Amino acid sequence: MRKEETRLLLRWITFMAFLLILAVVSWNVISQSAALYRTTPEFRKMNLVELTLVNDDGESVQFEARAADEEDERSAGFAHVGAGVIRRTVILWMIDRETTVTFKTENVEAPIELAYLNDEGTVLEILEGKPHSQDPISFGLSVQFVLEAPAGFFETRHISKNGSVLSAETLKMLQELLAGGSF
Repeated sequence: MRKEETRLLLRWITFMAFLLILAVVSWNVISQSAALYRTTPEFRKMNLVELTLVNDDGESVQFEARAADEEDERSAGFAHVGAGVIRRTVILWMIDRETTVTFKTENVEAPIELAYLNDEGTVLEILEGKPHSQDPISFGLSVQFVLEAPAGFFETRHISKNGSVLSAETLKMLQELLAGGSF
């Protein structure tokens, strides 16, 4: 083989190796991005609701939440949902009567917070949920609503157990939905 043919062959091999590396890196970036924004059928089934909470400073804080008003939606929550979705989403657990609830975060991919509210919409407690933890999270008292949010959501909005409450309009809307209204 001549020098010129050898050089061409080496260039071709180098180019093909470059393309292979580029394909592997691209595939890795695409799959990581897809994992960040993965959702589940139960998550996609949750209806969107507009909520207003009056925070500790007496200010109205409005945000959108996915309403988990059916058992399969509540059971799924943020499980198997990508961290990118969790960081920008709030889920509202709606239960038709006050009851105790326990959360598991073993299949949750980002840190979350859980705000427990009674049937009057008052925030009773906010607890932290660590990703991939085997430890159950239980408040221990009966609640009717739970807000599942990304870590830091409540603190940045001055929402705590020190006086934060659902607005009267929001509470009325949620009670009507629980009584059989539709979204």
